[in-house]
Amino acid sequence: MQSFRQSEDSTIATLTLFELGSWGHFPMYMRLLLESWRDHGTGGLRAIVTNRFLNAHPFVFEGFENTPDSLIKWAALDAADEASLYALRAVAEDMEGAPSATDSHPDGLLKFHWALVEKYGRKFPSHHIFLSNLDEYLFALSAAQRAPADFSGILFRPDFFYRSEFPETSFRWRAFTGLQEQLIFKALNHPQLRVAFFLDPWVAESLKGKGTAEVFCLKEPVWIPEHAPSPAERGEARMRLGAPADRKLFLLAGDISGRKGVSKVLESVACLTPEESKQICLAIVGRAEASFEQRLAPKVEAVATSTSVSVIRRAEYVDKSELNDWFVAADVVLVPYIRFVQMSGILLLAAAHRKPVISAGRGALGRLTRENQLGVTVDPGDPAELARAMVSFLGKAPPKGWDPDVAYACAQERSADKFGKRLLNALRPFLG
Repeated sequence: MQSFRQSEDSTIATLTLFELGSWGHFPMYMRLLLESWRDHGTGGLRAIVTNRFLNAHPFVFEGFENTPDSLIKWAALDAADEASLYALRAVAEDMEGAPSATDSHPDGLLKFHWALVEKYGRKFPSHHIFLSNLDEYLFALSAAQRAPADFSGILFRPDFFYRSEFPETSFRWRAFTGLQEQLIFKALNHPQLRVAFFLDPWVAESLKGKGTAEVFCLKEPVWIPEHAPSPAERGEARMRLGAPADRKLFLLAGDISGRKGVSKVLESVACLTPEESKQICLAIVGRAEASFEQRLAPKVEAVATSTSVSVIRRAEYVDKSELNDWFVAADVVLVPYIRFVQMSGILLLAAAHRKPVISAGRGALGRLTRENQLGVTVDPGDPAELARAMVSFLGKAPPKGWDPDVAYACAQERSADKFGKRLLNALRPFLG
């Protein structure tokens, strides 16, 4: 996909989006922002992304022209900068047990993130900058380092807010959350930060008025299915995916990593009786980093060969169309994330498809699940408890805590078609 060289584009954009990752939430967010800008924006919007992002998510820019006179255009990092970025990221990701990038490699990866914003913010000038993941810049922001323009962005990981719910965690994690809290409060007072977006409504409410930046709760967006699938359509989806028709399909989907709880799910199979195992198909769908996939593959193979559970491992990034098929086919969606304090698009997709979840009971996931009757909550670190929750869905009547109509209403409040307009309305006073 074509991106500009510096000499091809010297215009000053109204808004520039920075996304230095390749996965997670922001491909969807960026697409929604582009669509909203096309319909409601004034002036030019530019996106700065990696080449890996462009190659992995062509849908984001589909239908937009990247020409010098386009109102929406994009540019990729130089090859050398991108190579350095992913080399530093690989080091951080290989550090076992690191709570986040903020904690794992501050002197390398995080300084380089800010250096890229400074470099490309000067290279492609803008009235306002939107940083897709403010967590990656907390050290720079807390030190009040200057950006090339005023900026806003999303803070995804408010671990500190939920630390009382995780008393058993390590001293290192408790120290990290203490540092994170200090950094966030300092960042909220950065002289150029205009809007700090939070996806978690409880965190947003707690931080309003705690800094010079405006705090805005931006609801996690979810695509609502066009219609409820018929039994025939569900059967067709299962056939396309290779899922057995005579078993309950438990789906664990998204970017697969240790914090998704996948290892505990696999361990929970040992707690099932042979008869229960014969009724279950477990589908683990989504890409994982190569190092994690190497550790995961033998565990999946062991469950597939030593039990009666049917296991499907779709070890690739799946696009919106295929992901929709998996949710149509699923009976239950697994969200047993370990020590996870962020919002979850998978949780909301389950609600949009009227599928119950087995969710972690702590943090925002637990609160959202209980308040909106999205399913049942468990201690994700306890394989026996996970197994009992799975068995509770094998009968004809669903367990208490699940109401498909209430769950669907929760998803509708967060419909993707509202996301871009909400974000741009919050930014509009600062766009010049």
